Amino acid sequence: MRKRESGRIGGLRWMVAGVAALLLAAVTAGGARAQTAFDTFANTFQIHGYLENQTIERSDTFVRDWHNASLRNRIDIQLSGTAAKNLDLPAMPGASVEYFIELRPGYEAAYDVDRDRFGNATTGTSGGAPGFSPFSRVNGVSIAGLLPIINSLGGTPFNPTGIFYSLKQFQMQGPKDYGTAMPVDPKIKYLPRVEGACKHCQNTTLPLSMLRFEIDSSNKHYYPVREGYFDIRWFWHGQNWLRLGKQQTVWGKADFFRLQDIVNNVDFAQHYNAEAFEDTRIPNWSASLQHRFGDIGPMHDLALLGIWNFDVFTPVGLGQGGQPWATHFGQAIRGFSFTGDVFEHLFNFPAPATGPIGQVPKFGLHEFKMPDYIFKNMGYGVKLDWESEDPPIRFSVTDYMGEGDPVFRFLQTNILAGALEATGPGANMSACLQARGVTRVPATGLGPLLLAVHPNQTITPCLRQFMPGLANYQFMQTYGADGYTAVAFHKHNTLGLSADYFDPTTGLVIRAEGSWSHNVLINDTTSFDWTANNDVLQWVVGADSQFFIRPLNKERTFFGSMQVFGKHLPGASSIGRIGAVPRLSSYIFTAFLQTHYYRDRIIPLVFGAFDTLGTDAELGGNVEWLINNHWSAQIGSTVFLGKANRFDLSWDSAVHAGCLGKVPACTKNESNYTEQTFGLAQEPLGAFRNVYDEIWTRLRYRF
Repeated sequence: MRKRESGRIGGLRWMVAGVAALLLAAVTAGGARAQTAFDTFANTFQIHGYLENQTIERSDTFVRDWHNASLRNRIDIQLSGTAAKNLDLPAMPGASVEYFIELRPGYEAAYDVDRDRFGNATTGTSGGAPGFSPFSRVNGVSIAGLLPIINSLGGTPFNPTGIFYSLKQFQMQGPKDYGTAMPVDPKIKYLPRVEGACKHCQNTTLPLSMLRFEIDSSNKHYYPVREGYFDIRWFWHGQNWLRLGKQQTVWGKADFFRLQDIVNNVDFAQHYNAEAFEDTRIPNWSASLQHRFGDIGPMHDLALLGIWNFDVFTPVGLGQGGQPWATHFGQAIRGFSFTGDVFEHLFNFPAPATGPIGQVPKFGLHEFKMPDYIFKNMGYGVKLDWESEDPPIRFSVTDYMGEGDPVFRFLQTNILAGALEATGPGANMSACLQARGVTRVPATGLGPLLLAVHPNQTITPCLRQFMPGLANYQFMQTYGADGYTAVAFHKHNTLGLSADYFDPTTGLVIRAEGSWSHNVLINDTTSFDWTANNDVLQWVVGADSQFFIRPLNKERTFFGSMQVFGKHLPGASSIGRIGAVPRLSSYIFTAFLQTHYYRDRIIPLVFGAFDTLGTDAELGGNVEWLINNHWSAQIGSTVFLGKANRFDLSWDSAVHAGCLGKVPACTKNESNYTEQTFGLAQEPLGAFRNVYDEIWTRLRYRF
């Protein structure tokens, strides 16, 4: 952690020192030059921004369970101008230095307005049968049996201070007969572990005092500063531009999809995908340098840009469970870390549950495997732009090396030794595992367990030798009992290409974008650690056009846009719901339509998206009223449709107490599959079905 904190501070100091040296050279060249610099600064200083209130009322299919999901108030202040110009610096003759600073403090009043749902004193007014979580999105999952276990640990050596919880402070998630208890209240404490509540975990144990003011793991170091950078421009064998500071880097042509636009991650906890990327990107400390070559052969306006992202890695924002718009992966992270913490103490009792990995049974999420702050873990890439004259097509080629999206990984798997050793081949396999260094713990709450660290390397040779008829996932379905999980990241290279064609006769714009990412870390449940490395191919084809629909608007055209997005995992394996969780191919279709009324002051928009991955959809629209040059108001609605999109949950199927002896027996859909474990890549629109249907308003004053 010390490396991470010093890295952020070091990046800031490096940037400030470098630009300060340039400004010092400008203002100390003489009294006249200093006066000129001051006049330039004063005459070019500008301040812009807005004040905004956004209110979201959410419900279950617009029929029941209405509640306030956001009452967000923001002020955005943007300062800009020219700090100096006509500087004669080495390799920068006639340079100008411009600056931009954006401050964006906010206050989310939902924690204080809807205290039944959000904050430190939830009451669960959404209802629910006795013995079940009022917040439950899983039918039949009881928390009544779990709470006494949690509360009984109060006053013991595991929890000497005594922590006591209420049923109304939890949300249950998971398959129908098995669930994890996610603490809704930020104040809920975790039981002690060697590495802490959740080592390096992002947006997992943040207090209400931060969440209330829109402070999270992605912005807590510099809040309320969102962006702050210098632009240095000069002419030297062509136009040159250097941007240095905390900034967003925008690449690509696609709307809503990030094929090339991957330099900055996005915070999806801000109203999921309903906010513009420019408001949800996570600015990073970085440096970009562009040189314009002009026209070279058939390539017009050729430009080459290099980017160095020297910030400490900040992963995609998932939100903290209990936040109004936390993603399901964000909820799962908090739920798995807390419930695993409780199980870990329970199944080790009366022995301590604080031993190292591989020595005591581990359950649930323990850590984020965050990359160390060293040069090789930083992000860097290049972008080449040019335009052809006939036909008029604008091209962009990008190549970026950076960390990927979060993925669940098992670092230790628990194996039910008693059940395994009851068979002849299983006894031999148990001996093989112990010979390879696997620890056997004779007494736990689940009976004797084998603790396999680095399970791919440890289990595979023994399984192939003594139980060759069982596939990996079949072995874990029969003998697996959870383990030590981490959220892992892996650095990979992404090569991208985009092009857009404009037809001057019809006004039609055709956009195409594609990317190939090599050696990406994905979830694969045929692997003992649940991960695999695979290439990922993504593409988008879209078209934009203006046209009249006279019955709806006689005076103004409509602007329409549609896209098709495809994602493929060449070479990956999938066995129904088992294997490569993202599935081998999936597609998303999007479209929106917009027009203007009343002298362009009334702007209605409708949109829709259909996702084949989960067979689900998102529909919505809004109307914006530009009241005058300063005031605007919007009202909109979003509906999420779809069905459960469940995947393998092999690791826990053997310990589903709700399924043991049940008549009729649990189906695989009840016991072995879940829709929320696998995180960001598997957040199909249907994950928000019913309970996230909303009506929202936004009032903004621009200055």
